[in-house]
Amino acid sequence: ADRYDFTAGNATLDLRGIDFAGRQEALTVTMKLGQVRVLVHETVDTTATIRLQNGRAVILGKEFDGREIDGQSVTDLGTDGAGGGTLNLDLQLDTGNVEVIR
Repeated sequence: ADRYDFTAGNATLDLRGIDFAGRQEALTVTMKLGQVRVLVHETVDTTATIRLQNGRAVILGKEFDGREIDGQSVTDLGTDGAGGGTLNLDLQLDTGNVEVIR
């Protein structure tokens, strides 16, 4: 799916088993209140854009803490550098924590 919407709770989206080689994919994840964890494959080129009203985000090793994080982006090319496919994540949380890790 290209979109996952959650109201409240804890959600883990494990994308490590998906082969993104030669593909460019976009994925939106929304959460009203809670914690979202996205696991990405070690070689996929990943750009994550965060919209967070109140909470904390740890995105591919970079930490954001506070209120109203609107449109901060983090790009990480993975362990192999450029290549391995492209994943664009749009992460939207009202209140909570979001984490993107390899």
